[in-house]
Amino acid sequence: MSLTLILLYLMTAYMLGNNLPVDIFRGNHSYRASNISEMEGMLIRLFTYLASFLMIISLLAIIPDRNLFLTFIGSGRRTMGIYFFHYPMQIAMNSFQILKIPLLLNVGSLFLISLLMVLILGSVPVNWAYNHVLRLINIMFFKEKAWCTDE
Repeated sequence: MSLTLILLYLMTAYMLGNNLPVDIFRGNHSYRASNISEMEGMLIRLFTYLASFLMIISLLAIIPDRNLFLTFIGSGRRTMGIYFFHYPMQIAMNSFQILKIPLLLNVGSLFLISLLMVLILGSVPVNWAYNHVLRLINIMFFKEKAWCTDE
């Protein structure tokens, strides 16, 4: 866990010290658009993937065995709604240009937006909507009326 925090701190300090834009983390922008060399861009992406891997391992290590407020999603239930609806939600946010607001272009705001999206998309009403959409798809393509659930 401490190695993850140190790596995350070093990456953040490097990015802030060199005025690197957030665009480097959007996979559809080239390194030249971010005003960095290919080698620097590849190293930043490599360390980003390494930090992500270490953060996932660290989070898995600290997840409690019992259900708490934020662990209702970690049980494996209600996760398909997050996968299914996050892209339409992202399209809606881009169409309203929510992520273009300068106040929301820092790491803390992006983390809170991501956490809010996970909490909303992992909720019971969204899971209910996902199950009904999946049922309609099942009826349309397979002509079956069986319920498909996320469990």
